[in-house]
Amino acid sequence: MEINKTYIQNYLKQHHLDNPDGIIPLSSYSESVQKHYESLSMDILKRNFGGKISTFIPGKQFVSLSVTGSSCELNCEHCHSHYLSHMQDVSSEDKLRKSLNYLIERNANGCLISGGCDSDGKVPLLRFFSTLKEFKQKSSLIFNFHVGLVNEEDIRKIAEIQPDFVSFDLTLDAEIIHDVYHLKKHVNDYISTYKTLIQYGVRTIPHICVGLNFGDIKNEILALHKIANHPVDLIVFLVIIPPLEHPKFHEVKMDDIRNLFTTARLLFPQTEISLGCMRPRGAHRHQIEALAVHAGFNRYEIPSRKTLALIQKKNLSIQTFNTCCAISHTAMNQLSKS
Repeated sequence: MEINKTYIQNYLKQHHLDNPDGIIPLSSYSESVQKHYESLSMDILKRNFGGKISTFIPGKQFVSLSVTGSSCELNCEHCHSHYLSHMQDVSSEDKLRKSLNYLIERNANGCLISGGCDSDGKVPLLRFFSTLKEFKQKSSLIFNFHVGLVNEEDIRKIAEIQPDFVSFDLTLDAEIIHDVYHLKKHVNDYISTYKTLIQYGVRTIPHICVGLNFGDIKNEILALHKIANHPVDLIVFLVIIPPLEHPKFHEVKMDDIRNLFTTARLLFPQTEISLGCMRPRGAHRHQIEALAVHAGFNRYEIPSRKTLALIQKKNLSIQTFNTCCAISHTAMNQLSKS
């Protein structure tokens, strides 16, 4: 029998863990309480998902392409175009065609079409509308789009291209929008874009970046509650990597990450949850990955060997794919057969 929200509520009441302000209090809790949460989370993973874990190593089989090269008009506080420097420059029609043809020739699985944002927070990938539509129709490449904030007319065109999915950063914190992104936009702009993408039939995967407010967790749980209002088969968590020498950014507290991860698992017992590619490396890497394991996450992008050993210790099965972590089960099944 699957574990649903009623089962979870009864479990929490039975163990005196229910909280009037939400499932998990935003504070640290005792080791005994922690064990109850971990036990419930692991039961959800095993009973609702068969104890199956998917790991993702994109590598050369799933590359990241930037339609703006290294250029971005926002110059966000956490990035300053740093992440664009790791993507292939496809800022011209010729470059894009050359990169996509090369992926087809090498029988690659697919690519992320991303780039820097304009001053309105939009990734201007639709200037290559015809090319993207052509390659989507004539190839088997899996397309993941980063679109940013787009209006309904743009979304209509995106839906016409039929990308396999859109990875959408659901940012519901006004301070982040203004002080980190430098955008003159509002929380409702993000909600509107997210809702309209779904309404047009675009498989839209919400991404929540933990600690983007200079290392503090503030409105991430609000994002979870907004996600709950719409059909969703996968939620992806990212964890901010504090930029070096930035005067305001600091590491996110592990207790806060643990509470947020566990809250997500208990709020969405029948939805897959993934730990995406952005997260601190070094000493904090395994700590964050272990918190995801204990919270019953389903997917991990580029997990450490130590984390793989922990997963195996939990008697969970592992299957690996050479794509990003947000692909659908249909695509995963097709890749498994090829």
